[in-house]
Amino acid sequence: MEATSLLWKQDCHRASKIQNMGEAIVGSAIKLKWLQDNMSSLPSEPTQQQLEAHCRVYILWLIGGVLMQDKMENWVHLMYLIVLDDLDRVRRYSWGSACLATLYREMCRATNLDAKTMGDCASLLQYHALHCSKS
Repeated sequence: MEATSLLWKQDCHRASKIQNMGEAIVGSAIKLKWLQDNMSSLPSEPTQQQLEAHCRVYILWLIGGVLMQDKMENWVHLMYLIVLDDLDRVRRYSWGSACLATLYREMCRATNLDAKTMGDCASLLQYHALHCSKS
């Protein structure tokens, strides 16, 4: 196993407390379907650590599945775990700006002649186009 892959698995385990990730992590990304299927259900009286781990996994899934999707909508980069380390700060981040920046980057990539699809928040672009057309 590649050293960086092992580090990502360790970081993911530390943040999520999920065991046995197997082939779910490839390089620096994790499969969204695997995250969803293995998101632990919380006990009736969870500890603070269990709550925080569950929140990190759920937010990571939201980032990859809704806010900043890849072209295939099935992977999320584990770099977001760094942002989710301190859950008290997460609400203070400018998620809208991050989504727009990601959308603009994907729009630029989509202008390449060999591009067949566009990743990330296309629904945001559609909403904007619909909203502007009504004005």
